[in-house]
Amino acid sequence: MTAPAAPATAPTPTPTPTPTGSVPVTDGHIVVDSVGKDYVALDGHVVHGLQPVSLSIEKGAFVSVVGRSGCGKSTFLRLVAGLEDLTTGSITIGAERVSGPPDSVRYVFQNYGESLLPWRTVGDNVRFGLRHGHGPRRAHGRTAEDQLIEQHLAEVGLHGTFSRYPGELSGGMQQRVAIARALAASPDVLLLDEPFSAVDALSRGTLQELILRIWQERGLTVLFVTHDIEEALFLSQRVIVLRPQGAGVQRDAAVDIPYPRDQVDFREDERYLALRRDVLGLVLQVEREAS
Repeated sequence: MTAPAAPATAPTPTPTPTPTGSVPVTDGHIVVDSVGKDYVALDGHVVHGLQPVSLSIEKGAFVSVVGRSGCGKSTFLRLVAGLEDLTTGSITIGAERVSGPPDSVRYVFQNYGESLLPWRTVGDNVRFGLRHGHGPRRAHGRTAEDQLIEQHLAEVGLHGTFSRYPGELSGGMQQRVAIARALAASPDVLLLDEPFSAVDALSRGTLQELILRIWQERGLTVLFVTHDIEEALFLSQRVIVLRPQGAGVQRDAAVDIPYPRDQVDFREDERYLALRRDVLGLVLQVEREAS
């Protein structure tokens, strides 16, 4: 299967990484300036969930964040989403400084079973996004609203599921419902936290291509967290590697391979193989040094 072409408007070139991997803060759609997060343990000592990170993400970019468990990638995403308070620094999305969940941002969680409302139909789950979103609210009555919901379901390949319940669907289909609910809110920024990790390999590939198509058609800014380096490279224009134990950015790598990207051919491309070897080697080296 071949992924869709990139958006017609080429994104602004990725800034050149600094020696430590952090990209200097510039004007961007998402600007992260010296952002860190500390937690206080039960015994009173301070735990660094994420040491200060600075980077800029251009409007319409697809950027992935990778790293081993405990490196702070989900913490970073939750900070961008305004779901946790910053300890240091600031985050700006568009002209808005993040101090809580921005209306223009939607978050797709890893555990679709907990994010969906199981007592509501698929259609009503999507309706929640429609009524609490960044775009128009109820559109000229319930009938028109239902038509919009059907359009969002069709966009993610779930035509005919309006009256079903999440528990009647497969894991991959439930995650599509979660994506449709996020899209119904008409976001400018889509944040995804390991959204495909709980589905089978075939569904995972299909969902990867789905999210690329949605990114292209809607012109979204996408920030995608994954532990899978191959997935990050296939999807993204840029991959940010976090150091273990929340120690900040280790590498910020551009993926200069054009779209559309075929699932098979991409993984045989010499440029992909070189990037994979570089990023994987870096992750393993940092882990060896930390052990």
